Amino acid sequence: MTTPPRPSPPPLLVDDVLALLGPLRQMRDNHQARLGHYRDSDGEPLWDKIAAWEETRRETAIEASDALDSLLERLEQLVADPPLRAHTLVVAGPAHAEVDDWYHFVVNATALDDAARTLSQLPTYRQWLDDMRPGSNEHSGAPYLSLRRSHAGTPAPGMYWDLRDEQARTAGGQSSPRTAAVPPSPPPATPAARRSR
Repeated sequence: MTTPPRPSPPPLLVDDVLALLGPLRQMRDNHQARLGHYRDSDGEPLWDKIAAWEETRRETAIEASDALDSLLERLEQLVADPPLRAHTLVVAGPAHAEVDDWYHFVVNATALDDAARTLSQLPTYRQWLDDMRPGSNEHSGAPYLSLRRSHAGTPAPGMYWDLRDEQARTAGGQSSPRTAAVPPSPPPATPAARRSR
């Protein structure tokens, strides 16, 4: 008798899990490389470097413990009801005419409208928005949110401002009913997308 194939997890969930695994794998490899300096060819600690090996193990264990706390918070959000998923909000910078003036911000939310409300409450975003408003510098035009370019999931790693940790620290990561500081909808014509800073 043939076992039926297991259903694939939803694509967005797979993206979220892969986004969590990447930094964890990198941290593991870094820890192994650091400990490798104090091991022999069989992987055993060198007796003349046992103190340095123990200190490095202690340091890497603390870092792994901190990472585990963050991982648990993210996983709990993924299985929440309703589930909180990563959403990318794309905001045009003040130089609207420039092809590459787009910024990508990632938060956890149930949908794009919830993501926009959440983003508007985060201190980093609010500071960025204040810095980009007309009159605060030489730029012309106000930033605006492009819902057409915004989407569930994340762009390529390193190409966005990941505000999910800040979101988890502020107000328990929940959106508040305050008036959103989200920039207005885009004008009719929009430039091509860019990689965020």
